Amino acid sequence: MLTLTNQPGTRIVTISLRRGEMLLEGIEKAIKEAGIRDAVVLSCIGTLSSMTWHRVSTLEAKPREEYPTVTGPLELCAVQGLVVEGIPHFHIVCSDKDGTYAGHLEPGCEVLYLAEIVLMELAGTPLHRVTDDNGLRQLAQ
Repeated sequence: MLTLTNQPGTRIVTISLRRGEMLLEGIEKAIKEAGIRDAVVLSCIGTLSSMTWHRVSTLEAKPREEYPTVTGPLELCAVQGLVVEGIPHFHIVCSDKDGTYAGHLEPGCEVLYLAEIVLMELAGTPLHRVTDDNGLRQLAQ
């Protein structure tokens, strides 16, 4: 893993993951090592050999979720989301010759050739999450 950090001012952290590394786990490690509390994903592209995600499977107030896995080669088209209090909440979009897959990024997504992630730290804008009555972690003041 290679991590590049822009200093001073707004920190931009660039993470480069290599073949065999895990996407979410590698990002979590970089967040911890860089001491990032709050950030936004600016960019994330690459390739994966496997993708695990979760998606809702109901319209009820309290969500039920399913956790599919697909093995590839997969094009990592995008990751979007926030880091709040050091915890990432990311959604992922990947594609292969059979279709497109999207949902909440879960552990176990293995990098095929590379993954390049850019985070921008949100200094001076502390974010916070609270758990609502349905068990969802919502942004709050």
